[in-house]
Amino acid sequence: MIKRDTVFVLGAGASQAYGFPSGAGLVDRICEQLQDPAGDNARILMKSGNFSIEDLKTFRRRLRQSRLNSIDAFLQRRTEYADLGKAGYSSRAAAMRRRRPSVIDYRVNEVTRD
Repeated sequence: MIKRDTVFVLGAGASQAYGFPSGAGLVDRICEQLQDPAGDNARILMKSGNFSIEDLKTFRRRLRQSRLNSIDAFLQRRTEYADLGKAGYSSRAAAMRRRRPSVIDYRVNEVTRD
């Protein structure tokens, strides 16, 4: 049994039941946020990481064209986009945290092995 404060880091699929996106859903949302280079999300990314509008457009296009179902898989293959990808993920995660409770109280039953 867990007796002290514990944080579990789970994959995107584990949190879908609580309204968070799947890996593919997160890719879609990142691409949506970068669709409008004059929008708030794109401006925040450009300011936070010194990315240009062209950087954002190219990243978005290549992420879409990759047809990969997770931002992690894309960034593993396209390491030149690591900083931009992390900034995009972080801004999406921050937006999701603002809409969802930061702590979900789970009651974990003790697991026994037979």
